[in-house]
Amino acid sequence: DHVPNRIRVRLYLVKAVCICGKDGPGSIANPYLRFTIGKETKVDLKATFKPETNSPDFYRVEERDVVFPMETRLEVQLWDCNTGMMGSDGLIGCTTIDLQDRWHSWKWKNANDYNQLPWEGRALWERGNPDIAKGTLTMWVQMVSSTGASELPATRLRKPPDAELEVRLVIWDTKKVLAVDNGHSDVKMYVRLECDGYKGSEPNPQETDVHFNCTEPEGHAKFNYRIVFRNIRMPIQTATITIEVYDYNAISAFIFIGQINLEVKRYLEKVARDMDALEMKSPGLKIRNMAKEAEEPGIELGSINMSMWVMTQQEANGAPVGLGWDEPNVNPTLIVPVEGRGWGDFFAGFNFNFGIPAWMIALIIVGGIFAVMFILAQGGLL
Repeated sequence: DHVPNRIRVRLYLVKAVCICGKDGPGSIANPYLRFTIGKETKVDLKATFKPETNSPDFYRVEERDVVFPMETRLEVQLWDCNTGMMGSDGLIGCTTIDLQDRWHSWKWKNANDYNQLPWEGRALWERGNPDIAKGTLTMWVQMVSSTGASELPATRLRKPPDAELEVRLVIWDTKKVLAVDNGHSDVKMYVRLECDGYKGSEPNPQETDVHFNCTEPEGHAKFNYRIVFRNIRMPIQTATITIEVYDYNAISAFIFIGQINLEVKRYLEKVARDMDALEMKSPGLKIRNMAKEAEEPGIELGSINMSMWVMTQQEANGAPVGLGWDEPNVNPTLIVPVEGRGWGDFFAGFNFNFGIPAWMIALIIVGGIFAVMFILAQGGLL
């Protein structure tokens, strides 16, 4: 197999994933690439470092002319740039390719001759300890004769548009919610998305309606209520959904019962990577309140039954849904609950029943309001 005197080596450097930065587990890196070919070619791309990310995108092509067999060992290194006043850059991991072995590979040569660029995910190993993987690098190597390189120009790398996702929740109901207001709670929830990539126009937080007169021991508040967060632009650093549960009061401050925190970043990243929607059902998510639990160890605050969908924005746009019970009310169709929405349930929380059933109190109050309106109308004051 003829080997040209000089060979044009093209490195297609796409993206990387590093387990952690130079400061150890849990740290965030400022990654950049270096590479060497043989002993003579050394390239440092520190000026292109990607700030504060463990999943950098590079989409960069580097070309160098080398001589076989003197320059056949390619090593690509991922480094963490030190941006502070003290300290130095740290090596995250590296991968090595024998270019001469690659040149004589028929599988590689067929792809190379037809200008096919099948990406390969190469493990990044800790230097001196090849048993410890520190991440992966998506890349490809192309080699052509230096004299014929102009006839086969390098393929341009273009980063694809950032994926946009949509998250949908349905709050179905609660179980055993703590009664915090004279033996009952008027349950209302606020749902908040903390995400640096959220670009949607929906309210944040979004709120449910109120289930009045939720009593112990069942603590059953029914909602069937949809929450939607659209246009979440990937990639992201954080994504947490918080569901706060309150006892609603019409004329005084709400009473905080507790909350649920859902870390959803990994689900968003999976959908952005695979482009396949996810559906998750979460029955019995436990409501927590650290302050309340510290005061009364072992106290039970109740649980929430909910479902969550994560999908691409394109897929979501093809099957749109409304917030709450708004149209389009599909996928799934949500029935507006009647439980906890009647006048009797509303007035039950005022605690002035005097032994009279709640429905009768509601009838008296509503009748009184109409009577006052009639009198005002008769006097020309309405």
